[in-house]
Amino acid sequence: MEDGQADGDVIVRPGLILKWIVLAWLAAELAVFFLLVATIGLGFTLLLGFVTTVCGFLLLGKASRDTLQQLNARPQGGFTVILLGPARILAAVLLILPGFLTDLIGLVLAIPLFGQFFSTTITRKYAPQRPDFVDLDATEWRQTDENSNSPMALPKNTGPSQPPI
Repeated sequence: MEDGQADGDVIVRPGLILKWIVLAWLAAELAVFFLLVATIGLGFTLLLGFVTTVCGFLLLGKASRDTLQQLNARPQGGFTVILLGPARILAAVLLILPGFLTDLIGLVLAIPLFGQFFSTTITRKYAPQRPDFVDLDATEWRQTDENSNSPMALPKNTGPSQPPI
């Protein structure tokens, strides 16, 4: 018995847990495959698998091009831009992988509402956090007079479009 362990303690090995999760996932994928074969036939099941793979490659190409265009447009916000489209890229990869359960998850992530939620969650969790940095949209700030020392100074030419404070 190792130091610090009581008689009834169970040792949990992450590798063993991962192995069981993968085996359970493979069993579920096989069950869905055989269910589809029994329902729509082998030919249509294989055709459906081929179609989802092609859709995955098309989606991956579009998501990659869009991400590169965003990086070219905003080179300073590279990390944030890359994280804006992870749902589409993950959805494409899941569609490319063989298996209908992965295809189902990929299709759900390809839906904009779920993809936006996934991207926002990932961005909040993994984007670099700087306490001295505030990321604002274009509608949340305005240009002030360049000669002013105060970051809160109002522009000298306050026109009718900007109400006085």
